[in-house]
Amino acid sequence: MAMFEGPTRDDVVAKLRSKRPHKHLPITLGDGQPLAIIDREDKPDDARWLLRTLSVDDDRARAEGERRLAAGEAWMPEMRWQFAEPADVVLQATTAAGLADAIEAADLPYFRK
Repeated sequence: MAMFEGPTRDDVVAKLRSKRPHKHLPITLGDGQPLAIIDREDKPDDARWLLRTLSVDDDRARAEGERRLAAGEAWMPEMRWQFAEPADVVLQATTAAGLADAIEAADLPYFRK
């Protein structure tokens, strides 16, 4: 399985500033492995654009790896990424452009170099 190559900071900012930024969602970020995700959360009176870290359920990933290996199936360490779920909110904004501005202003490790 190949290493994960997420978008660069410039690519993400361009997508968020496009005419239809919601069409690009979700955007998975990382360099070598998935580290974070950008998505939109819609509530009746509140829409937010979020950059959230990803967290892997290690127990679930370990159990799946053991199950596959016991069944004679392939399992590689990077397959654990399929158990990544959005976790902590790092940045949020009410608009895609606002999140793009926050990303440009922040020093974040989530982008491909």
